[in-house]
Amino acid sequence: MSLSSGGVLSGTVNAPARAIFTVQVSDSSGSASRELQLDVQPAGGFVNDPDLILHYTFDEGGGTQVWDISPAGNNHATTVGNAHWVPGGRFGGAYGPADASATLNRFFPANQGDLDFVPRGDAFTVSVWVRSTFVGGYRTIIGKDDGQISGYTQMRLWATNPLTNVQGANGGQFGGQLATTPALNDGQWHLLTMTSFNDAGTWRTRVYYDDGMLFNQFNTGPGGTTPGLLRIGDTTLGGNSWNGQLDDLRIYRRALSPSEVAQLYSPPVGPTVNIALAPGQQADSARPYVEFDATFSEPVTGLTVDDFTHSGTHALLMTLVEGTQYRLRIAGYTAGVVSAQLPAARVTAVSDGEPNNASNIASVTYSPPVDDDLAPLSDEFEDAATLADWQRNYLVEGWTGANKLEVWDIDTSREGHMRLVPYASSWYQPYTGAYAFKNVTGDFVATMRMHAARRGGLPGRPVSTYSLGGIMVRTPRGFTNAAPNPDPGPGVVLPWPPSGYTTPWTPDSENYIFLSYGYADAAMWGNVPDTWYNEVKTTINGVSTLYATQSGIPVNTDLVTLQVVRSGNVFVVLRRHGEGGPWIIENRFTRNDMPATLQLGITTYTDWPSASAQDAFHHNRTVNTGGNPDLVADADYFRLRRPATAVSPATLQSLPVTGQGGAPVMLTGTGLETALGDSMNTAHQPGQTFDDWLRDHLTPAQLILSALTSPAADANGNGIGNAVEFALGTTDSSPLHLEILGPPEARVARVTTTRNALARGMTLVIESNTSLDPGGWTALATSVDGGEPAGTASINETGDALRTLTVETPTGGQVLFVRARVVMTTSP
Repeated sequence: MSLSSGGVLSGTVNAPARAIFTVQVSDSSGSASRELQLDVQPAGGFVNDPDLILHYTFDEGGGTQVWDISPAGNNHATTVGNAHWVPGGRFGGAYGPADASATLNRFFPANQGDLDFVPRGDAFTVSVWVRSTFVGGYRTIIGKDDGQISGYTQMRLWATNPLTNVQGANGGQFGGQLATTPALNDGQWHLLTMTSFNDAGTWRTRVYYDDGMLFNQFNTGPGGTTPGLLRIGDTTLGGNSWNGQLDDLRIYRRALSPSEVAQLYSPPVGPTVNIALAPGQQADSARPYVEFDATFSEPVTGLTVDDFTHSGTHALLMTLVEGTQYRLRIAGYTAGVVSAQLPAARVTAVSDGEPNNASNIASVTYSPPVDDDLAPLSDEFEDAATLADWQRNYLVEGWTGANKLEVWDIDTSREGHMRLVPYASSWYQPYTGAYAFKNVTGDFVATMRMHAARRGGLPGRPVSTYSLGGIMVRTPRGFTNAAPNPDPGPGVVLPWPPSGYTTPWTPDSENYIFLSYGYADAAMWGNVPDTWYNEVKTTINGVSTLYATQSGIPVNTDLVTLQVVRSGNVFVVLRRHGEGGPWIIENRFTRNDMPATLQLGITTYTDWPSASAQDAFHHNRTVNTGGNPDLVADADYFRLRRPATAVSPATLQSLPVTGQGGAPVMLTGTGLETALGDSMNTAHQPGQTFDDWLRDHLTPAQLILSALTSPAADANGNGIGNAVEFALGTTDSSPLHLEILGPPEARVARVTTTRNALARGMTLVIESNTSLDPGGWTALATSVDGGEPAGTASINETGDALRTLTVETPTGGQVLFVRARVVMTTSP
């Protein structure tokens, strides 16, 4: 160390935190020395404190060895015959009999050369947690004496008589008795601390109880050291053994301050750790591996992947910042919650060795992509052939020849739409109109977008009373021979019941719900000019209840999106008008009568005056080609999904509804805002993501390795990157096959490969180059998200999900290089 002319002492020394240095200063007048006492808080804290020379944690839990974990001093670990250990110590385990009133098996620490403190020459601290229920007295916790009866006591810490009093001795001097409150023998853990220190030239000894607020102090006696060994649980001589248990015994070669005693008494504050989702990790994930980041409040040591508890079968720990930041990657889990936690006491702080506190539990919800079983029933109406996937009620129920649609086609009358043009007909009471449907079992969300227009391309809303189209939910009738037997033909009007004819149909058996759009009846429901209507109808056993509304419908809007939701016996109908309007919750129905399997589809009807002029039975079995029908319904799509888990009978019952005559109630702001409406209105696109490919091709042991899961990685080591194998749908190490065809003057390069038509989130490019110049590549064929490839070359494909792709391009008489390149458009 050095002392500057300005009086600043600087330098680094290895010495106890509290020590005395002799500083000598010399100048032309001579030299002089002076003692300098340093009294500073140790940088290492308590556990790694350089003055901590004995530390028994008593956490062994079994065996005969008592270990010393102190960072300084001699090694005082020792073997104790018949050692006894108990759980439930102040920290971890403890030493002593299971009965806290029984006698403790005392012992001598090994290598006591550094424990023989000079009473009026060495500062020290003895601190120990004790627990006892003994009711007698004169029980020694730690003692050192000359081994003679009534001899010299160098140092002692004991409980006198009664056991509720504590007394210390140092240098042959016993201090006063300290009455403990709460009582020392109350069966709880209590901290006893004895310190020896120099107080401005006078050596004193202080005994603290618990947090140090209760203590007594006395002048240290004049006695010196004695050859007798320091003993744990008794005097050197013996005869006053401690009755009870001990924990966390420490001896320092300095006197702890009152604040340090209080700190020993306080529960240790170990490192805290927060586990959070790693950047890019979603809380709802379909990825086959999950990443969590663990951040510690201070540097720690000893962390391994096995210290974590988690939901996977495999895990890998990556170091981001040594000691404070780590990333845990988990794989090998099933659908549901995937969680991770670091339990308490798995690592220790670098600064003071304190164990960590338990972390929070971080989790994600893993939902592997299971294709919605209803989604394939959806129809975007882009393929005329899908008309065959729909059923008609008149055919299923056997109403021979009663086709009430003048026009019914897909992607024909209007591109990308199902067109339905009904004859005069109706759905009301026992009347049955036109209906195209699919059978659906269980809960569902059905969404349809539709234009409701006039016949003949005339502008405005339909003009014939009750001309509407919409979504309908109907209980199957259960018969296939509704037409009268024998059938007299449509020209004969039969009374009901038809005497001399048989039919399973009855007028009291219709059960359905629908929400439709078009024109209702201005005289009954009021009229906002140039504004369409919604009609809501529920029919039970042939008795219909209905209302129509123009509330919330913009003027001159022929476009509507309708949605019907089922969960159990509860049905909710919603509507949205125009492009991007708000979703309106129209109404809710509880239908205990409806079975698990229902007909779900598109209804249309028009010209109630003409339809109602007929008897219901005659109406149902014939086609009325006259009257004044005026509806063209063009459905843009019909989409089906299973409801989200948030949708239940209870949550549907809790929704507010608009109802008849009510102001529009919006879906926004309700508890199901993210589970209904647009959230369930997406086109069905079966496909495979890169995450799906990883799940199908890599094991959990591979999935935890980031070097194997990136698109550019080569997980199977065949020389072809993961992304290319995903896009091409093959693990072939030579996936491209090149042929040169034709005469020399008209050479054609033909490239044949496979293509994964289900691949999503990527773009596949087949491209050529004449020189391998990085900037000289020319795209021949490009496929986006598994779609049909397009480009400048001649392109041909065969197959379904795994397709054979052939690309031909002229060589121009040059050398031609061809490659497949994949660009990921969705981050894995």
